[in-house]
Amino acid sequence: MGAVYAATDLTLKDQVWAVKEISYAVLDELPPEEQSSTRKKLQSSFQREFTILRHAQHPNLPIAQDYFEQHGRAYIVLEFIRGKTLENILKDLPMHTFLPEDVVLTWAVQLCYVLDYLHAQNPPIIYRDLKPSNVMEVDTLHTIKLIDFGIARFYKPSHHGDTLHFGTLGYLAPEIMDGEQASPSTDIYALGSMLHQLLTNTDPSLSPFKFPPVTYYNPAVSERTSNAIQRALSLEPADRPRSAREFATLLTGSANPQPVSVIRTMPGTVPNASSPAGQAAAAGLSVSSSTITLEFDPTTEKTLKVFTPAGVEVMMTPPPPWLNITPAHWTGAGRNVDITLKSTRIRPSFTQGEADPPSWFLALPGWLRVWISLHVRALGVFTIRHQALIELKPSRGQPLSFTVNTRVPPAAWQQILGWLFAFILFAAEFGMILMPLLWLWLLLGF
Repeated sequence: MGAVYAATDLTLKDQVWAVKEISYAVLDELPPEEQSSTRKKLQSSFQREFTILRHAQHPNLPIAQDYFEQHGRAYIVLEFIRGKTLENILKDLPMHTFLPEDVVLTWAVQLCYVLDYLHAQNPPIIYRDLKPSNVMEVDTLHTIKLIDFGIARFYKPSHHGDTLHFGTLGYLAPEIMDGEQASPSTDIYALGSMLHQLLTNTDPSLSPFKFPPVTYYNPAVSERTSNAIQRALSLEPADRPRSAREFATLLTGSANPQPVSVIRTMPGTVPNASSPAGQAAAAGLSVSSSTITLEFDPTTEKTLKVFTPAGVEVMMTPPPPWLNITPAHWTGAGRNVDITLKSTRIRPSFTQGEADPPSWFLALPGWLRVWISLHVRALGVFTIRHQALIELKPSRGQPLSFTVNTRVPPAAWQQILGWLFAFILFAAEFGMILMPLLWLWLLLGF
């Protein structure tokens, strides 16, 4: 019924997207009286997933670019995430070994922060299916992304239960099995179950609701971490941490735990110290995305999350005139950096960027394209693509860079005037060429 494809953007050749698909063809196997209602439920769930991700602004969540339906299928265009799920990382462990506690805590704090962000929305967003296969590690600094919002939902305090029990056995809180509605507390229980699995390498689905202390399986884990996880796994919701942020505090013993605190890597993934990745790791610096794409609009802006260790001073290289980056300088732990396109500082001219002409133009013969280009080069009638490379310069370690891409279409008046002037030039040149030929014909004819 569903699939995910890697797709290359035909406009931005270096941009790869993940395209998630659901097909309604499977509904043909249902009785006719059930097909319409089931289709509406599937469509509503898929659209809700897009809505949640489209409006979310968090470095640990994927970016949703577009939603469309075509030929009996629905599609969501998402940020393509390169990495490895925590489930696969766990499977690749040698027998009788455990994941390092500090690495698991790095993942845990980020998950606490992203759950806290979702739960703070109005209305709160409940993820409902937190498990290792839905969390992906994307770099050697252990940055994670929470993926697959297929069964996430908005919390409704007036409701006393969910219509269906969504989730995975072993990660489901006991009150869900009793018919209660999923809530922030049930997400915290699922996170506790997942952390227990990551630190003990035991499958929670084999004995649901039964969790011996983590230290029973893995004595190397600290009592603080083990006790915090046991509290999150309390059978009574009132006994669990009141929020995901409180859970992060219990895990780390810090009132303000840092999302990324480990500058080391898993066995087999140690970066070369002379490579950009290794230098950035040594500086303790990472960004939530290596590429930012802006579409031309007076209000266009994007937010980038920059992870920096406490006490490290960071400066941003001066951006081109058409970008505004705030803040351009800071000291301390991770910051949200706002990147805004200045519409008054950029114009669609061939002299400023790379032309992105329409498809009809590309279909013309080569000599005609060259001739037209000579006339419209300064008239701004084609969309132009611009690119800027921005560097983050920490007070220690090597810089880390990311790319800002933007597409600038001409305004309507620019298109009209541009083609009008181009037509006048075409007519004048035709006249200059045809008039001598006409005179020659007349002379020879008489």
